[in-house]
Amino acid sequence: MKVGNARLAGLFAAAAVTIMAACSDSGTTQPRVSPNASQSGLGGKNGDTTVAGNPADSSGHPSTPVASFTLDVQVLGGSVNASDTLLSGPVGGVRIDVYAQTYTFTGGNGADTVQINKTLVTSGVTDGTGHVVFPNLKGQDYLLNGTPPDGSGYRSFNGFVPRAYSDKIKMTFVLQKQ
Repeated sequence: MKVGNARLAGLFAAAAVTIMAACSDSGTTQPRVSPNASQSGLGGKNGDTTVAGNPADSSGHPSTPVASFTLDVQVLGGSVNASDTLLSGPVGGVRIDVYAQTYTFTGGNGADTVQINKTLVTSGVTDGTGHVVFPNLKGQDYLLNGTPPDGSGYRSFNGFVPRAYSDKIKMTFVLQKQ
């Protein structure tokens, strides 16, 4: 029995060494910085080089929201009676309401609250290709409400458009069956 315990202890020791070796080269949680980022002034806080406009930025995304943008919404749905729910095609006649989303903060005795307000900005109906385009939306948060045509067999849906960092935003929604 002692031979079995020694073998078991050896296995545990080998496993512990393996785990320590694997963890020892796992690196750091800090972002890697190019060698000359701090010298060239490119690095942000903690050496982050992903600030747009810097030559080291590989994301291609601007770092500030745009003043206005165009929202292109596409709505797809499968045949309500189809067994394959992955098959989908454009759905025309879907009403899309676009609401501006703003926030009202109320402080008080450690129980601060936020109220989310929505104001209808514009509406449109998808065409035969399932698209509707909303040009010149201000660069802020928006809520979307989609209402399929009566009798279509699809559910209404909601969506969220965060503050835009690009002048064109495309969103696709796939309708669910009722």
